[in-house]
Amino acid sequence: MKKKALLLFILRILRTGLSVINLTITAKYFGVSIERDEWILASAAILIIDQAIWGPINETFRARFVFLQYELGEAEAMAKARSMFSFINFVTFALVCFCLICPLWIASVIAPKYNQHQQLQLSYMLMLLSPSFLLNQACQFLSALLNAYKKVYLPEIIGFCSVLINIILVVLLSPRFGIYSLVFCYYLSLVLLFVALTVQLAQLKVRVFANPLQLKFANIKPFVIYALPFFIPYFFGQVNSLIEKGISSTMATGAVSVIDYSRKFSEITVNVLSGIFTTMLLPALSAHFVKKEYDAFVREFRSILQLGFLVMIFLTGVFTACPGAVITLLYNRGAISAHALSTISSLSMLYGWSAVAVFLYVIGGTALLSSNKGKYYAMYGAAAQIVMIMFNLMYHKQFGVYTFPLSLAVSHIIIAVLLFKYFPVTGKGLFVIVLKGLMQLVLGCFVLYLINTYIFVNTFPPLVTIAVNVVLIIVFVLMFAYVANTDDKALIKKLISKLRSNFK
Repeated sequence: MKKKALLLFILRILRTGLSVINLTITAKYFGVSIERDEWILASAAILIIDQAIWGPINETFRARFVFLQYELGEAEAMAKARSMFSFINFVTFALVCFCLICPLWIASVIAPKYNQHQQLQLSYMLMLLSPSFLLNQACQFLSALLNAYKKVYLPEIIGFCSVLINIILVVLLSPRFGIYSLVFCYYLSLVLLFVALTVQLAQLKVRVFANPLQLKFANIKPFVIYALPFFIPYFFGQVNSLIEKGISSTMATGAVSVIDYSRKFSEITVNVLSGIFTTMLLPALSAHFVKKEYDAFVREFRSILQLGFLVMIFLTGVFTACPGAVITLLYNRGAISAHALSTISSLSMLYGWSAVAVFLYVIGGTALLSSNKGKYYAMYGAAAQIVMIMFNLMYHKQFGVYTFPLSLAVSHIIIAVLLFKYFPVTGKGLFVIVLKGLMQLVLGCFVLYLINTYIFVNTFPPLVTIAVNVVLIIVFVLMFAYVANTDDKALIKKLISKLRSNFK
């Protein structure tokens, strides 16, 4: 599992690298502008509707499908999945029609302080992006189905190719078509992914498109009932997103873009990890739990937990030690002011630390979801969103744009602790792993901060500063593995042994 997860992680990191380049190019052409704010708000509005309606199904489908395969057999489970897919497409098509009919009303909800001209521009962007709702949701379902059959690499490969194409097209099209070049690139990536997923399903002889008009609500029921508790946290999650976008749109022009640029790095990292959790860990844990293979359950969970902490030390370390170097390297292209760059740097550091809380929350919830304890994940997930909403509403005037990473960190670290209390199997050292992981993060970031503050603050070029800090993180991780006797120690010894054998 860990080797497969590491390969998937590498694929996602390569894709992430291109995404960062794409973000840099976007910053160059659009900077912190009202046009980019409108793009973010419109795409966020579509995502909010998608997550509110289908988020619970997308999150729980893999686990439920695996359970149905063992309980009812392959043919019956697939028949239920086909009905679910047809139901999703019918409802999503109706929602797309609603978005096309009422874009101005949606614009007034997500950006209430916009003037009439700005709301008209935003409603136009909403109309352009609305059909993507149907295509994107179809891709999410097909990806989940492939994951249930232990096929996890294709979406990453296609995603890598589509981001590469996007970069080329943004450079070519942005000077002429402006922000609308992003719309074209988004649709192109969705079409490529949909075609690739369809082809692989056909190769596996998974007939998901058979009888698309045949709907049996008895087949839909198992998925809906299983996901039902999650509609509450997803509802509050989308309300929270709506409130956040509404609050940020009332701040200075470009605040929405500043927040978006700041959270991208932590968001991408968490998405990489949560993607591994849902595509690989969740089906594997579900299979172990239904077979009562509890030792294997804990072993798989521990390996991915350890991998997650390893990823987190690099994210938090770099953005604690030298956020300014990263932001200067990627965003200082003349389209963003020095003040905005400084704000993005500070926000990026806070979002880096909030990512640790989200990581623990998501992996803890994955363990509960895979063991039929999803109701606890749903209940505490709703509590996390409510805490964020209250925090944002109460303190946005005091903290401004810094409110959002603070509320994210506070709410999710509290809920993560509560989720681990319901871990479905005897932990066998899980608490020790979590404690060592947090010690590694705090101690490592503290040492890096001191080194960067008192030894070479701004003396090196940004790229050199980042490279030096990455090397320091690697050295620290190696030292910590031996001093604290973490599970990484065995992995390091194995790698050293292989290197020695290769040189002999």
